[in-house]
Amino acid sequence: MKGWLIIPVEYKGEQLEFRGKLLKGKGRYGYKIKVKVVGGEVVFEEEVNGKYKVVEQELKEGVDASLIQAIANTIEVAAK
Repeated sequence: MKGWLIIPVEYKGEQLEFRGKLLKGKGRYGYKIKVKVVGGEVVFEEEVNGKYKVVEQELKEGVDASLIQAIANTIEVAAK
């Protein structure tokens, strides 16, 4: 698992862990973070305001959007 981070996320009262990897972002705002989730991968990128948004995704149907938002929130807190 070389180069991968563990991202702990609290979601619906459960403590989950996801693997993430830093990628060099385009532009001046730093990095993208690729996160492996059940059902695929999501790539987040930091916006000017410090929030993280999804810029790429390869997900199977049924992945809960609130889970993706919980991951983004965790990354935002960790990045501060």
